[in-house]
Amino acid sequence: MRPPPPMPTTTAMRPTSPSPVPTPAPTPAPTPAPTPAPPGINSFRTCCDPLLVSPTNNTNLSNGIMSFLYSTNTCRALAIATCSQPTVAPPLQLQTAITVNQVNFINIQSGSVSIPLICNRAKKWETGEPPLVVSTIQCVLSIR
Repeated sequence: MRPPPPMPTTTAMRPTSPSPVPTPAPTPAPTPAPTPAPPGINSFRTCCDPLLVSPTNNTNLSNGIMSFLYSTNTCRALAIATCSQPTVAPPLQLQTAITVNQVNFINIQSGSVSIPLICNRAKKWETGEPPLVVSTIQCVLSIR
């Protein structure tokens, strides 16, 4: 007969206090590279403040409804300004226009009209060709 296999032996260990585990230093997030701009725009993205609508001071025109759509809300580099008239029945059938700096009519259409804007290196909005720096922007309505 064979002898039984040896029994496993256990060794009693005295509890020890936990050793401090070094905490790794947080790794800083990498700095994102500047986003390249489309051709014709400065090479590093410039961010502008939100556009604000100014009421027209022309007594022959009424104010329309202006809205802005930005490339992002964190860095406004590009924008689309849209001017429309109130939706009522029957339709008002007015001419809709976007003016810049109270005197420059950029686009005129029936119903609604939109224009693109770019944030320039000086952090000012501009539109048109050659570029017109926007100090004020208006949405105006007129009878056809």
